[in-house]
Amino acid sequence: MGVLVDVKACHPKSVPLIKTVAFKIKSGKYEGKRFKCPNIIGVVDDYMIYILGIATPEILEKYVNKNLNGSVTNTEKIGFYGSEYLANLPSSWEELTSFCNSNIVAC
Repeated sequence: MGVLVDVKACHPKSVPLIKTVAFKIKSGKYEGKRFKCPNIIGVVDDYMIYILGIATPEILEKYVNKNLNGSVTNTEKIGFYGSEYLANLPSSWEELTSFCNSNIVAC
């Protein structure tokens, strides 16, 4: 069983760029519908990946700034700066699925 979640990572000297548009489901029970989902946020260094936590759609909308996007050509992404408001990553697949399913926002 899958889970609707996005994973975003950045380098230590940058910010993660999150989608400003909702995901469109391509197949299955919710085909054609749009959703905003939680994002797992991490930092990628030379040899390590550090998981900072997971952000709900509400946190993702509240702590963004379009000026943090270094690319003027990519208008579907915006810089996220609210890492101190991230929830801890759930410790099991079942907890992650439950967290994500309870924090999906239909658009």
